Amino acid sequence: MPSVADQADFVLTRSGRSAIVLALRAIGIGPGDRVLVPNYYCPTMIAPVEYVGAQPVFYPVTQAREPDLDWLASMKFEGRSAMLAAHFFGLPIPLSAVRSFCDTRGMALIEDCAHAFFGEAAGVPVGISGDFAIASLPKFFPVLEGGLLVCRVTTAPLKRLARPGAMAEIKALWNITEAAAAYRKIPLLSAAVARISRARSAATEVLQAGEQVPVVSERPSPEAVRAEALADPLLAPARLRSVERWIIEHCNRQRLVENRRRNYARLAAQLSAAAGCRVLFPRIHGGAVPYALPLHVDDAERVYPHLRAAGLPVYRWDRYWPGAQEVEDGAGLDWGHHVIQISCHQDLTLEHVDAMANRIETALR
Repeated sequence: MPSVADQADFVLTRSGRSAIVLALRAIGIGPGDRVLVPNYYCPTMIAPVEYVGAQPVFYPVTQAREPDLDWLASMKFEGRSAMLAAHFFGLPIPLSAVRSFCDTRGMALIEDCAHAFFGEAAGVPVGISGDFAIASLPKFFPVLEGGLLVCRVTTAPLKRLARPGAMAEIKALWNITEAAAAYRKIPLLSAAVARISRARSAATEVLQAGEQVPVVSERPSPEAVRAEALADPLLAPARLRSVERWIIEHCNRQRLVENRRRNYARLAAQLSAAAGCRVLFPRIHGGAVPYALPLHVDDAERVYPHLRAAGLPVYRWDRYWPGAQEVEDGAGLDWGHHVIQISCHQDLTLEHVDAMANRIETALR
């Protein structure tokens, strides 16, 4: 299965958001410039735009997960600009029409592969269509930080990133070991690591599987979302640490690909007949390695907090950036409110997947 890392030249950074920052700077985007971004997004997709001083301009996404080119064609964009197009849920979309749109208007295209480290659409591998392509490594690999940037424009050189110091490398190794112990991936060390963790900080608590957390339905204001995202230290470009780089290079990618496709298919089959919801894409094509299954839930405002409180690996992009909701979705699909992303991570067994589906069906009633 092709991957965005198959490109000859790429840079490994500490986060996907810092990879976007590097791409924007390489293009020359800065104060007074505009960047087209999808109106269905995680705040970490938007923060890099304002981090470099540019203005995000939101465009609608169609039911096929593609940029609404009819809407974009009706708009006028003056001055220097760029466009961010994403492969949502790890289900790659064809970008030839988007590529032509950007070429006609002199825009640089940044291909967001945060959800699609692997895959292809219409025979075109991910990461090929954009002038730049970015990826988020923790979404597919057992690391806590990491991003990747591909530059296909030889006239846009990237500055060499400084190496992290020894303390940063030690911290990365410890954090990964601590996370692995929490998920019982290293049984012989789990007890010892847990004791050290408690000694380091009495306030540190590891949530065990099935533990309940409070049901919270309040949503922060757009201004608070923006302030939090712009304060993220991972926006600043930095080189990926050695332990994370080693893990990515030695991870069993075939197992990753096969298990994610298997888990997605199982989830889709289990939830296809559930009342109060709709699996948006019940069948995935042969070139997809999914990040998550998107489930449209009618009463998501009620259901989603309970799924989170139950500790399920589900997510929703319902934290809005100022001005983003002014753009109407021409397809009539409210992605942010109603679409819940259900993880199909490679370490979930079929028993896990069935238990998740049963819990979701119970919450829907």
